[in-house]
Amino acid sequence: MRILRPFERLAILAVAIGLSACANITYDRDEAIPIPAGATVAFGGSRYEGRENLDPAVDNDIVHRRIRSSLVTQLQSKGFKVVDNAASADFLVRYFVAVRRDTAPVATTSRTVRGAMPVGPGWGWGWGGGTVTTITPMDFSEVSFVVDLVQRSSGHTAWRAVWRGNPSTHAPTQEQIDDTMARIFSSAPNAR
Repeated sequence: MRILRPFERLAILAVAIGLSACANITYDRDEAIPIPAGATVAFGGSRYEGRENLDPAVDNDIVHRRIRSSLVTQLQSKGFKVVDNAASADFLVRYFVAVRRDTAPVATTSRTVRGAMPVGPGWGWGWGGGTVTTITPMDFSEVSFVVDLVQRSSGHTAWRAVWRGNPSTHAPTQEQIDDTMARIFSSAPNAR
């Protein structure tokens, strides 16, 4: 298995959040938690799930400032008032980034044919063959970005979006992150 250098890991995270065309976004909303017009929201929680998943690619302040800026824009576009004091906010927004690297076996099967010759009305001696299966270990990476809108008073999640994608090789611009966030927030509840 090839070990990635720190710069490569940074590029994997940054681009995955900004670019992946193969991205998958899922949403969940708890309709039992009301979101009043003009609800306030503050940042709370962690940027990564658990210290065991901490990767240098995830622990990057430049990317996190871009993400946070984009989150503020999206929340405001949904009618939320972003405040600095988490203790007085109606909701907390938390986001998590995880990079998963693993190796999985990939099987390739091929069929071989040996010495088939037409003889008379049918096939003659030597018809046959077999299959050959080759198992090859393949390295893969997946980046997940999770954003939660949590009701501060109860601690319950009102809305969650999960973005999963394949990493790329170069850092995204603020515009690319904004585009991805707009797609993620397309199902976010309004505070209007």
